[in-house]
Amino acid sequence: MISEIILEDKGEIKVARVLLKYNLPVSKYPEFGTWCYLINAKKKIVVFDTGPKFKAFRPMFRKFSKNLNNDDLIMQTLEKYFPGKTVREIIFSHFHYDHSELAPELQIRIKKKFGNIPPIRLHKMDSGSKKILNVYEHGIEKVYKEAGYKEWKLGSFVKEGETIKDTDFKIIHLPGHTKGTVGLISQKYKIVICGWWIEKIEKKVVAFSMKLINEDNKILKKSMKKGSFEGYNYYYYHPKVQKKKRVLMFIRKILGKRVSVFCSSQNNIDEKYLDLANALGKELVARDAKIFFGGQDSGMMKNLADSVLKYNGKLISVFAKTDKNVFKKCRTISVMNSRRRTRVLINRSDIIVCLPGGFGTLEELHNSILINQTSKTKKPILLLNLDGFYNPLLAQYDNIYKNNFSKQETLFEVFTSLNELLVYLDSIKLS
Repeated sequence: MISEIILEDKGEIKVARVLLKYNLPVSKYPEFGTWCYLINAKKKIVVFDTGPKFKAFRPMFRKFSKNLNNDDLIMQTLEKYFPGKTVREIIFSHFHYDHSELAPELQIRIKKKFGNIPPIRLHKMDSGSKKILNVYEHGIEKVYKEAGYKEWKLGSFVKEGETIKDTDFKIIHLPGHTKGTVGLISQKYKIVICGWWIEKIEKKVVAFSMKLINEDNKILKKSMKKGSFEGYNYYYYHPKVQKKKRVLMFIRKILGKRVSVFCSSQNNIDEKYLDLANALGKELVARDAKIFFGGQDSGMMKNLADSVLKYNGKLISVFAKTDKNVFKKCRTISVMNSRRRTRVLINRSDIIVCLPGGFGTLEELHNSILINQTSKTKKPILLLNLDGFYNPLLAQYDNIYKNNFSKQETLFEVFTSLNELLVYLDSIKLS
């Protein structure tokens, strides 16, 4: 089961989520699924999206299809993070089957365990008689009745700006994917839960593939602007599909390995760390690698970048729009916030190299490790422990394993010198 806490305040879990199974034709679970969000509402829990019940994609085949047992995953996550708390209500981001089909089944499970039936809530524009992606060809009541549910409960419709009771989240109406698509926003914690396309405002255009599955792309573009908040962290309905294509991998082998480097942007550090960044930049260029870094024009980042450019290497600067002192002497990628920057650095790379650094570097390292822990396909993470810099951290990792807070597995490699790291890097074959 893939579950995680995404918001915790003063030791209290505010939001957790679990990845539900979804057999999308182009990508299998756990590479792809539907995120179900569990939001703490004091004594009870609000569920945002329930995922599908059956494996089949088309409605006509669902009755003969395998049950995905996503209700088990939700109930287990509920017990894991919020023991003893029942579900107060179920909210749909939109009325597609992969976000709503399981809801009546979940109502039955909740009633059986806690005695209450949490009402289903969605935007009014998604509730009526309409055709949505050939998924639900008529309104919500007929859909659930035809599925054989005799007892289920529909609550009041959600509205733009509505505060979800006993939480710090409000409803934000983001139509386009469907006319009634909604997200959740917390101004207090600077969090948006929405479709991944909302954050793609930086690209100025909706991808062609999205045109095939949206009700109204003109409205969607307006929603992209409406849902764009500087400095906010974005969480999505689905993980982004990261299916590796053999042809692309072949091209990548010809063009060289893509390496993301995590390191410090501080200037007032020992000269040996700056020299290390210089040396790494030179060695990566010699290996014809494409180098990604965090985009700051200072510290180890600047030394790395200057070294790569000095030796005519391929360099991409990835920076957040909120960043100052940005390195722009090379190709640049501008993203919404630092969290998104980290995701881009991880997603664009074949190999991750982590040098000594501060809290930002640690965040990037831990995000990379977490992705390796939860993904089938693991990326090489090379940690350079120069002069024992990371010894205390490695000791803490050992302590985590010793006390069974995490299963011990090889999620990254540790090296004590640059030469040792480079030998290992050279041995890595892209697949």
